[in-house]
Amino acid sequence: MAVTFYIANSIAEALTSDSYLDLGDNVHLYLYNNRGFVTSRAELLIGLDPYGYKIFSSDEISDLILLCKLCRDQLENKEVRLFLEDLIGFSKKAVDENKLLVAIGD
Repeated sequence: MAVTFYIANSIAEALTSDSYLDLGDNVHLYLYNNRGFVTSRAELLIGLDPYGYKIFSSDEISDLILLCKLCRDQLENKEVRLFLEDLIGFSKKAVDENKLLVAIGD
């Protein structure tokens, strides 16, 4: 299962975007297995449909940034922490560009 995040306002725009970040299987599985250590907002990451899509609202992007910071500070896996740092930066870039995040599964 892989989900790719794009900086875009729609699925059509995401499919042509050069700005993307992959949520790999290992990271997703680790977050899922450690979901008890994070808030109920963890569904923003672990609840993504691997065969569907999600367009994150501005409020959800803010929640995602906070979730990533919380997870980063509580979890020890280096690969996961690096992904969370990347997703924080990626999310902030979307906000700076006045765009949304689109997550698309395989």
